[in-house]
Amino acid sequence: MRKEPSCPRCDQHLIIRHLPGGGQVRACMQCHGQFVGLAIVRDYGDDDVVKRLWFEAKAHPKKGIGCPVCHKAMQAVMLTPRIELDLCRPCQSMWFDPDEFNHLPPRTKSRPKSKSAQGKKSASPMPSKNSDTPVFDTTMETLFDVLDALSGFY
Repeated sequence: MRKEPSCPRCDQHLIIRHLPGGGQVRACMQCHGQFVGLAIVRDYGDDDVVKRLWFEAKAHPKKGIGCPVCHKAMQAVMLTPRIELDLCRPCQSMWFDPDEFNHLPPRTKSRPKSKSAQGKKSASPMPSKNSDTPVFDTTMETLFDVLDALSGFY
């Protein structure tokens, strides 16, 4: 029997959240961390930064927290001198503690969306260039509003 993914920080069950622009993440309702697949990270983040993180995890392995899905130790990589992310190469996913996703430099190069984001009729998850609101803040706020509204049904 396969164990349901749980938060590597607080051991709570991770829920699946669908992003407005397509795709999904696994999120912890207690600590607000999120487990994000590489395709989604690449849809939101700068390709060069994502490639650097993946290369760093392979070239300079440093054990991080346990993966919520495969339970192997993820690789700790530095996004900035103060922000350490955890990357699971076998699951092709990354763990973001609260607010860490906001520090991922946004994608600047135009490229086709991943398969996870194709075919969705909703608007792009990226804000307009004039927006001061970080993408993930807006997305997470919307998701938490939906979950709060649904919590009355349980």
